[in-house]
Amino acid sequence: MFQQIKQLLPDHWVGKKNMLAPSAPLERLRIGQTVQFGAMPQDSISEQHLIITERKLYTFSQAQFASFALSRKGKQVCWVIIAHDNESEEPYLAISRKLEATDLEVLLTPEDLKVLSHSSRLRRLFVREQINQPLSGWTTTRYERRIEGLRGKQMEKGTERVFEYELYVSEDNAKAIEIERFLDGHMDVYATIYRPMSDIVDIIHTAPRLTQKEQPQAEPSPEQKLQSLPKVTPLAPVKLEHKDIVETRQMLERKQQKEMGEQLLECDIKTAGTLIEEALRNDMRIADVVRKILRLPIATSDSVKFNFTLNQREYETLGKRYQINPRDTQQIRDRIIEELQAFAKQDRKGSA
Repeated sequence: MFQQIKQLLPDHWVGKKNMLAPSAPLERLRIGQTVQFGAMPQDSISEQHLIITERKLYTFSQAQFASFALSRKGKQVCWVIIAHDNESEEPYLAISRKLEATDLEVLLTPEDLKVLSHSSRLRRLFVREQINQPLSGWTTTRYERRIEGLRGKQMEKGTERVFEYELYVSEDNAKAIEIERFLDGHMDVYATIYRPMSDIVDIIHTAPRLTQKEQPQAEPSPEQKLQSLPKVTPLAPVKLEHKDIVETRQMLERKQQKEMGEQLLECDIKTAGTLIEEALRNDMRIADVVRKILRLPIATSDSVKFNFTLNQREYETLGKRYQINPRDTQQIRDRIIEELQAFAKQDRKGSA
């Protein structure tokens, strides 16, 4: 914004550039166009394609100019003004990056930040050096105040807001810190760089033309969609046996139980011992004993599942004993079942 406002200042202003006015290319910028930058010191815009997504209109006294927001992937990157020097008549760029509160905490000392936040003005502004940081290339370490208390209006998205403009400029006139103080107490701060127009490699005004292969095809009619569907041979009716229905029902029940999750019951040692003895006397699972006590239906089954885990070393030990590859865990678990069944038979013979 600094370039456009200088023409409103007294003639004895000590900047290096003379009076400025909007450049002709400014009138040709439109929302939706793509701006392509060349190689620059600022990583966030260097060799990037940025889309113009917003437009702000600034008014100071009789002067009026526009600023355009450039974005990438829906995220705003910077604002740009194209201006020209009346003496050289060469256009150049003012590219501004909006500084968030976290950025200001990194750049400024707590004392300077407190002064600026309370609508006070500093004669000089000192900024921490940024090396290999997101703001590298956007700022320098020392700025001098050039403008303060300049009242203007900002029109954005149909809303007009009055603000006071404040400007701090670097010694080489290549960078600036711009502050917009609004009447409601809100403050916007921008880090601005002044760059040659050659940094813009291209401005894409229209969408690229499509080749004949890339041309969008007309939407087919419903009849054409039906005709394009592959022919499907109808399947022969399937007759389900009773056992298939039972197995399917059991599978669905197991799936439902799995989704509901296991619900564990915790009781004291004596109660657990009684339940175990009852299960042994009646050749029942402990869960079925609990269901019997609660007068709930009991599912008949010839097998019982219980938790039993083995670590890798134990699989290796059993693999050597059974002469099985330790990686074949299923075969090892099958041999475990055989060994448990043999143990149960011997135990029954001994108790008979």
